[in-house]
Formats: sequence, C-alpha cells, structure tokens
Amino acid sequence: MLQDILDKLIEIESQLDDAYYSLPEYNANTDSQSYIDGARCDVYNLKDDIERAILDENQNNKPRIVDDAGVDIETGKSAMPSMTVDRATLDENQKVSLDEVMNTSPTLIKGL
Repeated sequence: MLQDILDKLIEIESQLDDAYYSLPEYNANTDSQSYIDGARCDVYNLKDDIERAILDENQNNKPRIVDDAGVDIETGKSAMPSMTVDRATLDENQKVSLDEVMNTSPTLIKGL
C-alpha cells in the first residue's frame, strides 16, 4: 500500500517537474512557477514521509541476526528468540542486487 502511494507520488513529482521546466520564464508566469514549485515541495515532503514509513515498517519486520550467545550482531544487545535468525539460515535471495541499490531513494538509504 505505501509502495503504491510512493510510486504515485514519484509520478506526480515527475509531472510537476515537467510543468515547471516547460513554463516560459516571463514575468507573467512567475505566479504559476511559484505555485508549481510549492506543489513540488509538498510532494517532496510527502515522498520523504512515505519513504520513512516504509523504512520503519521494514526495520520492524526485519529479523535479527544473532551470534552463538544470542546477542544481536547489529545492536550488541540480547535478542528476543522470536525475532532472531541464525546466520546459517539466511537465504541467498536476501542479498541486495545492484538494481535495488540504484533504484533506492536517498531517504531510504539514510536509514539503512
């Protein structure tokens, strides 16, 4: 659901960028450019909020990797047994591909 909203916001952002840059720079168009720029700013902020929500959702659902003593490798804290995954059980499909990295937004990257 959130990913669908993010995809639609990316489309809207692109359309607003096109509108902003295709509008001739005459004095009569300064108000129009200002309105379009304001809408672009709102879309950027909404996009950031949705990306943060997706990141938070992914972090909450992410299994923890623990060492032999049951300590979370990332945090160094004792992990809850229901949220742990042994390193040996990690699937090869969980590795990040180059395509995924190149298509990830800067906001999502900041949280990784």
